[in-house]
Amino acid sequence: MNALRTHWDISKHHHYCASTGCERHFESATGLRVHMDHSPRHHRRENLPSLPEFVRIYGYVKGWEDKVARAMELDE
Repeated sequence: MNALRTHWDISKHHHYCASTGCERHFESATGLRVHMDHSPRHHRRENLPSLPEFVRIYGYVKGWEDKVARAMELDE
């Protein structure tokens, strides 16, 4: 199966890629949507901020970061 692309649509300039075992949508308290689609083309771990930095930048509420961490673990 192709890698899944995870799109964190905060702006047109920044997204976040990680592969997971399934497709999901997440939404934070600030309305951040995460969309994963089947695409092997844009899968760059070097672009990932650390999880604490990601949570700080995007304002994720407590609990959501665990789901992000699980997605990252599956990508390793």
